[in-house]
Amino acid sequence: MARKDAEPILHRESGERWFQALSPARQEEFHAACRQDAAHGEALIRKARRELRLSAVQIGLIYGLGDVICPGASLGTVLCALLVGALLGAAFQHRHLERLSSGAIGLLAFFLFQIWTRGGVAAATLFWLFPVGIFCAFQSLRREHGD
Repeated sequence: MARKDAEPILHRESGERWFQALSPARQEEFHAACRQDAAHGEALIRKARRELRLSAVQIGLIYGLGDVICPGASLGTVLCALLVGALLGAAFQHRHLERLSSGAIGLLAFFLFQIWTRGGVAAATLFWLFPVGIFCAFQSLRREHGD
């Protein structure tokens, strides 16, 4: 979103002699194209930030739900799982990891998180590792295809 008190966006060569020789209408066309490019760049930045937040929330929720389902969950482990998942989701989005990479890293990170918070892994935890990895991969698949 552009600030109202910001300087107007002008063509970068608006001070050059060749630019000053153009008709005012043609100069305005150049300025309008520059403003359009700047607006497009700002829209891309907003989209990237929105996708980063969305990825962080999605993976955070996957980790939180996975932690709740696994034996030995407590409020502290669920909150930690949400945080770890959100950080991992943001990293997946920032690094543009593909579905295989994000699935494998998501599964491994969840496994290590369970060991760290539980002091070991129960058999039921092993059952829930793969769905967490699959959901991490699915989130990256959606990103790859732009959904």
